[in-house]
Amino acid sequence: MENVKFFLWAGDLALGEDGNTKRSEFLTKASRLVENDINDAGGIGGKDAVINFARFPAGQEGLDCLVAELKKDPDIAFTIGASTAYALNQFKEKIDLDSQITFFLGPRVEHQNNFEVAHSSRTAKVTAVKDILLEGRQDDRVFFIHDGRRVAAYEDDIFGSHRGELRSINFAEYQDPDQIAEKLDPILTEINDQDVLVLDVGLRVFRRIFDYLNENKKIPLVIKLFGSIDGRFPKIDFPIIELSGSNFFSYLDFEDIIRRCGISVTDTEKMFLKEACWRLEIPLLISYAARRSGCTANEKISFLSEMRDALNSIDGKRDIFIGKQLSFAFNNNVNQIETNYAYQFPKSLQRPWSYPKIFYHHQYLPRDGDDEKVKVNYLYIDILRITNIDIGDGTWSGEFYLDIVSVHDDPIDIIKFNNLSSINPKFEVRKMWERVQNGDGGKTSRYYVVANFDFTPEADNYPFDWQHIFVSYSITDRSRFGIIQPTPEALLDKEFHIHGWKLQEANSGILRRKSTIYEGSTLEASLDVREESRVGWMLSRANSVTILKIGIPLFFLIFLVYYTLFAPFAGESGSFGILTTAFLSGIALYFSTERPQPLRMTTIDLIFIYFYILTGGTIILTAAGFALGQEVYEIIMLCLKVFVPIGVAAFVGFLWKRIRLSSSKISVNR
Repeated sequence: MENVKFFLWAGDLALGEDGNTKRSEFLTKASRLVENDINDAGGIGGKDAVINFARFPAGQEGLDCLVAELKKDPDIAFTIGASTAYALNQFKEKIDLDSQITFFLGPRVEHQNNFEVAHSSRTAKVTAVKDILLEGRQDDRVFFIHDGRRVAAYEDDIFGSHRGELRSINFAEYQDPDQIAEKLDPILTEINDQDVLVLDVGLRVFRRIFDYLNENKKIPLVIKLFGSIDGRFPKIDFPIIELSGSNFFSYLDFEDIIRRCGISVTDTEKMFLKEACWRLEIPLLISYAARRSGCTANEKISFLSEMRDALNSIDGKRDIFIGKQLSFAFNNNVNQIETNYAYQFPKSLQRPWSYPKIFYHHQYLPRDGDDEKVKVNYLYIDILRITNIDIGDGTWSGEFYLDIVSVHDDPIDIIKFNNLSSINPKFEVRKMWERVQNGDGGKTSRYYVVANFDFTPEADNYPFDWQHIFVSYSITDRSRFGIIQPTPEALLDKEFHIHGWKLQEANSGILRRKSTIYEGSTLEASLDVREESRVGWMLSRANSVTILKIGIPLFFLIFLVYYTLFAPFAGESGSFGILTTAFLSGIALYFSTERPQPLRMTTIDLIFIYFYILTGGTIILTAAGFALGQEVYEIIMLCLKVFVPIGVAAFVGFLWKRIRLSSSKISVNR
């Protein structure tokens, strides 16, 4: 094997041309970034990784393109498959499954080289639906609209004890829009505001349901179990609870790769990218498994065999893979890390074609074969003022209102702030008010907080630097107090006072940390994966004063240096006097300039180093010219007259490029 080759692809979705183009652009650029990251870390099995990405049309045409690509290139070692029933038959009949390892997001063709990476927990969805119906909807009529698979297999378990009428309608045989309308429309006319709709169907069916409810202003409770609604509808005018295996709140590793791609996206577009991001996990997973197991990429078939064992050795007990957005652990080629999230859609956050979601007040989480119901706490930060951003100590000070929605008394006591400053500790809290919220029994408490926080400074480009400051928080005891919801991006505070800096962007997300804990005298090892929520702000320094304090004196000093190049051969003493004065003035100016402490190499230092080299070199060459005679002196001066402006222009260009890259040096996931 010359290299380890991946073939990633994505079929077009119902996103429109712009949406599919944006999705493809992201996956193409992100594939290059992942490829470079893997190869910079040593590659896979001693060989470089090569990741190719392709955008395919939807349906049969796209599947034909995939089959053709896999047949055309026998060196492909890893790819992804499609999980529709028709696609699985195509894989069985047309593709040599022995020639690559294939990852399926849903059901897979049974083969030793095929891995299933689905992560949505069906049993947790069953538990959630049963519990939601028990919360005052036991006697209501329920329409269960499904495709005869997924959660439909648990129909008796879900509705066996339900006291109200149950209507179960199977749409598995209906694919044509006209057939769907003919079957669905009589059902829709029966629906009233007291009913419950449990939907386990794709967009082809629930689009018509949602359009009907929006247009006719009907408000039954909708519980959606499958498919994405983000950006598909102009509004959501009815109560809806969405159960999904995908985390709406981004992990900061995912946010970081979007920033590195340099793609500008809306909140809705980010959801499309997040749903597509699982493809990027595959090369990272293979790289991690190969490095952990010491696999070598020499001969393809033996390498694939080693990789099968390496992947299954990540079993969730001894090890787990933490990716950009997903986590994996395998048993017999099937992912064991299951997730489930319950969401609600507040009308107060809705905008045309945008309806941000937040956690439902209970979450139903899969835990070691038993589903767990946990309470959700909500935290929102309203910044009043940010001061004292110190890139030397890596600290900043903030004043803000902290709103916490929780059923617990004094909820500030259950919140842990993870980046409170240890260098300059300060954390003052005053409770402003508390209000009881109707519905789920929670209370909203507002606190006034003044605190100092740590951050990781990036001082290289001072005084043209960008910094990322943040507040990191988590729950003190999950088993007692439940979980805490990350702050939705729609509620990020972007309007506050901050002297000397400009707010460039705000972000919110989750940072995961994996560690191994060794316990007892026998050093029993256990995995610990911790999550902390972060709210952060990207700032750039408003450096006009600094530029004036440095730029104006340096301009005149460089002018004096250049002026000496026109001095006649007889003006030796005058030239040396001016050059020496300029050199010493540069030293004095440098030591009078503000610089971050502790000292490190910054853009300010590079500017003065260049000035010292320019001035010092001019002094040496001038002295040499005077020593070697008038003819040599005039030649040197002529060369310097050309070189100095060109050199200054080139250095200014270098600085401009370096300054423009300031934002790319900032990482939100450190």
